[in-house]
Amino acid sequence: MRTTLLLLILALGIGGIYLLNILNSGKKKREAYELRNAGLIYENKQLQMELGKNVAKANCMTCHGFKYKTENYLQGVVQWLGPNYLKLYLTKQDSLIKAKDSIAIILKSKFGNMANSHNFKFTDREFDALIEFMR
Repeated sequence: MRTTLLLLILALGIGGIYLLNILNSGKKKREAYELRNAGLIYENKQLQMELGKNVAKANCMTCHGFKYKTENYLQGVVQWLGPNYLKLYLTKQDSLIKAKDSIAIILKSKFGNMANSHNFKFTDREFDALIEFMR
């Protein structure tokens, strides 16, 4: 009886250790995945920012010009307008101005009151990148 009890305690002890190792291994794998995923998110965010900067250089900076090559004076406009209105403004500025949209008129005046209108046809990916760059 004593031997059986000792064997049972030993088996439970070894099983418990084995179970703890499995749980700990799962935790380590999850932590490694989270770190790897965070790195990919950071990398993707960097690539998105770079694409946004390139879209801005090719389409925005030609008219609006930045004081310094690294400056983004449009930064903060996304928080002010929200991404949905900004997308609308960048694709249909002429329609908004004709409709006497007060925000569009203020924006046009604030950023140079140029004769041209924004009617860009960006892809969703380009819009998202541009908006991320302008945040």
